[in-house]
Amino acid sequence: KSIEEAKTSPILGFSFNTDSVKTELSNISNVMNQYLDGLNTGTVDPDETLPKLKDALNRAGYDKVLTEMQKQYD
Repeated sequence: KSIEEAKTSPILGFSFNTDSVKTELSNISNVMNQYLDGLNTGTVDPDETLPKLKDALNRAGYDKVLTEMQKQYD
């Protein structure tokens, strides 16, 4: 019964076209690979590392990807 009454997400079926942000997505992937292992395993101090991660993501083009995704969704 709960499944039958569940609301459908408005994003269901959305498919992001990455053509215009391929470089940025590659850069973001490289940044994530650089930081995630240490954060996930607790071998780095998150108070020091998270600001560095955020800065690196911004330099990698995160905002451009987010803007493009929102543009396509709207």
